[in-house]
Amino acid sequence: MKFLSFLKKEQREEKPVAKKIEIRATDILEWFEKTFQNRLNSAKSEANDKRSRIDRAFRDIQNSVIGLERAGFSKTDKVYTMANMLKDTFVTKVKNSSLPALTETNYTALSNFHSDAKSIVNGFLKMSPKQAFFLSKYFAKESGKVMAGIKQTKRELSELKQFLEKEAKILKMEEELKRLDAKQKELADRIREIEEEKAGLKKRAKSVEREMEDTNSSLKALLDSKQWKEFEEAGNRIEKIQSELEDTCNTLRSELESVKRPLKKIAHTTKRPVLKPFETVMEGREKALLDALKESTSLSLKPQEREKVERLMQRLESDIPLIVKNHRELAKNKQDMERAIEAFPEKNRKELLEENLARKKSEMESMKGEILEKTNSRKHAESQLQELREEMGKVIAENTEKEFKVSWLE
Repeated sequence: MKFLSFLKKEQREEKPVAKKIEIRATDILEWFEKTFQNRLNSAKSEANDKRSRIDRAFRDIQNSVIGLERAGFSKTDKVYTMANMLKDTFVTKVKNSSLPALTETNYTALSNFHSDAKSIVNGFLKMSPKQAFFLSKYFAKESGKVMAGIKQTKRELSELKQFLEKEAKILKMEEELKRLDAKQKELADRIREIEEEKAGLKKRAKSVEREMEDTNSSLKALLDSKQWKEFEEAGNRIEKIQSELEDTCNTLRSELESVKRPLKKIAHTTKRPVLKPFETVMEGREKALLDALKESTSLSLKPQEREKVERLMQRLESDIPLIVKNHRELAKNKQDMERAIEAFPEKNRKELLEENLARKKSEMESMKGEILEKTNSRKHAESQLQELREEMGKVIAENTEKEFKVSWLE
C-alpha cells in the first residue's frame, strides 16, 4: 500500500507537458488574443472591479474626514487651540489628496496606480505622536471612521497587489508582447529599408561599371589612334632634343670650365670680375671670353694650362660658335614643339578621360564600402530580430507557467 501511495504521489507531482506551437512572429498578437481572449477579458474586468473597490474605499476616507473636520471643542477648553490645529492639519492633508488617474487597463498602469495610491494612503498615517494622541483622544469617534476607511483602502490595495502578482500576469504578457511586436515591426521596416538602399547602390554600381567600361574603351581608342601616335612621336622627339641639349651643355661646360684658373689669374691681374666661361659663351659673348684669354699670353701659366687656353681660343674662333648656335636652334625647336603638343586636343581629352575614370573608380570603391556596411547592418538587425523572438518565447513561457513552447515559422 505504501508503494502504491508513493506512485500516486509521483503521479500528482508530474509536471504538465508544454504545448508546442508553431507560429510566425508577425502573428504573435493575433495568436495571443485568440488563445487568451477569455483570460484577458477576465483579468481586465477584475482589474476594473478592484480599481472601483479602491475608489469606493478612498471616497469613504474623504467622506469620513468631513465629519472629523466639523468636530471641535468648546473655546474654554485649555487644549482647544492645539487639538484643532493638529486635527485641521490632518484633515487638510486628506482632503487635498486624490487617487492617481488610470486611463488604461494594462499591467504598467495598474502597477503605477498601486504604487502611487499606496504611497498616498501610507502618507495619511505619517503623523507625529502628539497628533496621533490628540486625534485618538479628543476625536476618537470621527478619526476612528477615517482610520477604518484607510484600513479598508489598504486591504483593497493589498488585494490589487496579489492580483498583479498572479492573475494580472496575462496583462503583463499582453503588454510585453505588444512592446516586442512593435520593436520587431520597427526592425522589419529597417531591414526592408536597408535592402532597398542596398538594391539602389547595386543598381548604381552596375551603371558606374558600364560607364567605366565605356570610358576605358574610349581611352583605348584614343591611345590607338593615328593622332595619338603623332602626339607620342612629337613627345619622343622633344625628349631626344632635350637629351642632345643636355649633352651639348655638358660637353661645353667641361671644355670651358678647364680655363677657370687662368681666368682667375687674368681677373686678379687686371682687377676685373672673373668671367664665367660657360655662362659667357651661352649668352653669345664668345668674343669677350676670347679677348680675356688672349690677355693670358703675358701671364705665367703651366704648360698644361697654356695648352688648354690655346686650344680653347682656337675653338672659340671655329666650332664653338656653331655649337652654341645649333644649341639655340634646338632649344627654340623644342620650345615650339612643346607649345604645339600642349595645345594638342587629344592630350586634353586623354586627361579628361583619365580623370573621369579615376572618379568612377573612387565612386565604385565608396559604393562597395556602403554595400558592405548595409550587409552588416542587415545581419545586425536580423540578429536583433532573433533575440526579440527568443524574448517573446520567454515572455510566453514565464507568464503561462511554461504552458506553451513556441517554434517560430519563417
